Amino acid sequence: WWAPGWKPYFPDDYVALPTALAFNFNTANGVHIKDPEKRAAVALTKALRARGIRVVGRPRAGKAPSGLTSIAQVDSAPLVSVLRRQNVPSDNYYAETLGKLLGANALSRPGTIAKGAQAIDAFAAANGAPAINPSDSSGLSYDARVTADNIVRLLWYSDTQTWADDLRSALPTGGEGTLSDRFKGVDVRAKTGTLTDISALSGWVVSENTGSWIEFSILSSGMPKTTASHIEDRVVEIIAASVD
Repeated sequence: WWAPGWKPYFPDDYVALPTALAFNFNTANGVHIKDPEKRAAVALTKALRARGIRVVGRPRAGKAPSGLTSIAQVDSAPLVSVLRRQNVPSDNYYAETLGKLLGANALSRPGTIAKGAQAIDAFAAANGAPAINPSDSSGLSYDARVTADNIVRLLWYSDTQTWADDLRSALPTGGEGTLSDRFKGVDVRAKTGTLTDISALSGWVVSENTGSWIEFSILSSGMPKTTASHIEDRVVEIIAASVD
C-alpha cells in the first residue's frame, strides 16, 4: 500500500488498500480499511446464516485450506466497463488494484504495486515510449517522469490496435467526471492528472475539419490547477479547429 514518491498521507486520503478480495471498495464510513478480507468473511457469514445456512466457526482471514470445492462464481464486468469506472472519476483505488493484477499476470504472483509499475514501463518501452519510469499505476507518485512526446507515441500505438475504440470509450468526454465543467460541445476523450502544482491532460480530440481523432498530451508544473486547466482547454480547442 505504498510506492516511491507517494506522500505519507496518500493511503489515508487518496487511495484505498488495493486487494484481490475487496469489501465495499475497502472503505468504511469514509475511512480506508486494512482488513477487507475479514470484513468480507463476516458479511458472507451473516448473509448465509440469515438464509438458514449453517456456518461452523468464526469468520476470519487466513490462508485457505486445500481441497476446497467451488460452489458458485461471479463474473466481473468487461474490462472496458471497469476501466470506464476507473477513468471517468479518476479512481486511484481501481488503478492500483488493476495494476497489481497486471503485475501478477505480466510478471509473477503475488501482484504488487511495484510489479504493476514495472509491467507498465516494459509495455511503454516496447511500444515507442522508453524511460517513462512509473512508480505506480495511478500516477500519484511525484517520482514519475514522462514526456508529452512519449504519451503521444503511446496514443499513436493505441490507434493501431483493435482496442483503440474501447480505450477511447473508457475515457471521459466533455461534461463527464473529471471533465464535468470542461469541453462543453467539444468532441474529446481525455484523461486528467493532478498533483500539487502539476497538471496533465492527454487523449484525443476530433478534428473539426476532417472528423478524425487527433492525439495530444499537455503536461505542466509550477502553476495553479485552474490556470493549467484553462491553458489545456485552449490548446485542445485550437488543435481541434486548426489541424487537418
